[in-house]
Amino acid sequence: MKKTRLLDLLFHPFRISATRKLPDNPERILVIRQDNRIGNLILITPFLKMCRELFPNSKIDVVVGGFFGEVIRNNPCINSLHIYNQLKFIRFPWLFLLFIFRLRRSRYNIVFDMKSDLSFNNIMLTLLCGAKFRIGFRNEISKEYYDMTIPINYALYEAEILTTLLTPWKPAGKTPSITYIPKKEAVEKALKVLRNNNLPSGKTVGIHTGGRGAKRIALSDFLSLGQRLIADQHPVIFFFGPDELSYMLQFKEAGFICICPKRVEDFGGFLPHMSHFISCDTGPMHMAAGAGVSTYSIFVNSSPERYAPRGDKHKIIRSVREINLTEISTQLGNAP
Repeated sequence: MKKTRLLDLLFHPFRISATRKLPDNPERILVIRQDNRIGNLILITPFLKMCRELFPNSKIDVVVGGFFGEVIRNNPCINSLHIYNQLKFIRFPWLFLLFIFRLRRSRYNIVFDMKSDLSFNNIMLTLLCGAKFRIGFRNEISKEYYDMTIPINYALYEAEILTTLLTPWKPAGKTPSITYIPKKEAVEKALKVLRNNNLPSGKTVGIHTGGRGAKRIALSDFLSLGQRLIADQHPVIFFFGPDELSYMLQFKEAGFICICPKRVEDFGGFLPHMSHFISCDTGPMHMAAGAGVSTYSIFVNSSPERYAPRGDKHKIIRSVREINLTEISTQLGNAP
């Protein structure tokens, strides 16, 4: 309630006072997903693909948060990324004003607010960017400030929810797969690391032990899984985030090969070399699925119906004990 009152107080002049025509073929499109979670950025890629198919000649720019926007920089559907560095803008407010000026100078025909839940920053940027037509999901604020709002069906897969913003131009159909395209330099660098550790490209199982809060499973489960895989003759590599170095030490002491990539794009370089990827509901899981790697996604405290990758290559499990090692062996035997 406080958030909605604040928005009303600050942005009352931006309320929609007259009906504006939906652009048939917008030349300049702005997509706002001001977010610092890797998975949320990967999940907008089906929307971007559909948007590019609908408007092949349009300029499509995306606003992302200041931490992980690089995960979609290589996406061919995007013309430009605008990095919303909130921490820097708080320290240097004039940089925020310059950021808004650059958005407005682009004279976007339409802006999409990609946040399915109410977000102060997303709404603020949607209103300040100067786009001629605003579209987003229906909530207590957007109906007063956006030209068009789309109701949310929370029973859908998150990527499907996001693509419903395009239903004014195209009836709902099959949603494209999520996409992650690693940088070529990162892929080559990762191959050298694997070779230095005698791990084969295309036949190594990657495991990420991360997970936010209750999404994480016990480290002992991952240790047990690694031991089972190695006993079954499967090469294994464990990945850790920068805040998980103490966990990595436990796995190194147990004899596992462990990597803590400095940057998210460095981690992404390993994905094309993985035969399978196993993790909880994390950003790296979405990256792996987007890169076309077979995944085992462990969901213990979040909704697989809404967030798990789709397709035959992706398995949803509740415990590492559900992982079918025979299935992995069969697939590895068929790998080139």
